[in-house]
Amino acid sequence: MVVTRRSQKKVASPAKKLATPTKVDIVEKKKPKKVEKVKKVLKKRKGLILTREKQEVDHKKYKAVNGYYVLRKYDSEKAKKEILSQAGVALEAMAKHTKKNSKTDLFGESKDSIAIKFHLKKPRVTGVRRFKIIQLPHSDREPGNSTLCLILGDQNAKQLRDKKNWDTDVDKNARKWKDTLREKHGITSDEVDKIYTYTQFLREYSTKESVKAFLKSYDRVVIQNNLFKVLVRHFGASCWNVSKFPLPINPRSERLKEKLLKTYSQEALVLPVHVQVHSVRIGNIHQPQKHLVANIKEVLEAATKCLPGGFLNVRTASLCFLSNAQELPIYVDFGSANELIEKVVKKVDEVIEDECTTLPEGLKVKMHMDGKVDVVDEESGEAVFYPTVEDEWEKHDDPDLKPRATRESLIRREVFKRKSAEKKKAAKKAKLEAKKEE
Repeated sequence: MVVTRRSQKKVASPAKKLATPTKVDIVEKKKPKKVEKVKKVLKKRKGLILTREKQEVDHKKYKAVNGYYVLRKYDSEKAKKEILSQAGVALEAMAKHTKKNSKTDLFGESKDSIAIKFHLKKPRVTGVRRFKIIQLPHSDREPGNSTLCLILGDQNAKQLRDKKNWDTDVDKNARKWKDTLREKHGITSDEVDKIYTYTQFLREYSTKESVKAFLKSYDRVVIQNNLFKVLVRHFGASCWNVSKFPLPINPRSERLKEKLLKTYSQEALVLPVHVQVHSVRIGNIHQPQKHLVANIKEVLEAATKCLPGGFLNVRTASLCFLSNAQELPIYVDFGSANELIEKVVKKVDEVIEDECTTLPEGLKVKMHMDGKVDVVDEESGEAVFYPTVEDEWEKHDDPDLKPRATRESLIRREVFKRKSAEKKKAAKKAKLEAKKEE
């Protein structure tokens, strides 16, 4: 049995324990204003699951696709064929537009990068940020025309945890990595333009402005897999871009050079939470049309597996240049967004109840999964206010363990919690009603 510091405080005598108030006995002097609540009573039936919209969905009849129940039969293959047929027409129009408005520019090809955009009916609400790496069959990026930066871990990471051990020669460990990669895997400056170590990168790029400048200076950033999450968090929102999202790699792999060359033709489908527009870079307008259509086909296969609700959740799909915000639509779905209902996973709160030797008779401890500990009555099972200043405490005891909360203060705290919870529910309900009216 785990005994927390809260439960180690001095116990009350059995006589005083009977006077310990329960949370049910709280009587508010000033009742808060009643908020009109619309409660839907849902009958518990077999095979029915409660969703976030408070609707009953038969999970045996309807399938959940990436967190959404699809209430309409849908042929995704037919939609893909329609997109591919319209994509060829759109690419021809975009190629003619670039020829008419083309200007002599050293970075013309980089400005003519094309991406496919998906506008969703409903965004993903729960979970964390996700991404899907897509291997394009015909990529326009190669070691000769693109730049790649590789970020690896420090060889003496334990020593460099202390800033006192930082060497004035910043790229000393990076040069060691460069030699080992050349000797073991045959990786030269032709494949990798720049190598950084973890500590070196943090020393040189510590601000948001410097990180943005770093991401703009390279076409592809590859990070060691065990440092990937840490550095993505350090990059911030600037890396969650169409073509600037980094890719992970395992430097201990025997086929490191082969995997490193594959990263040139890889693109990431980034899926943040509460975002309705997702885009993926498919290549350059100067590529052959067949190659671009093949790249779009590969992106569509990944999108049907990763997008919340599958392809039925796609409202529109369009092609666009990364240099401007103009879009050329190639697919539209006029179906209702109510055909998609979000699946809500109920969190199971496992509670462990057990006796504690530091508590008086008649009381026990209830522990929740989130770490919350409550003192409850053994007979009624109701939570009690314990300990208070009315409980037993002697002068020779530790002063830090002396109870300082009174019964009145605990009651005020509980009343404040209930009022704040009611205000939050009322505000949430008002937002939902405003969205429905819109």
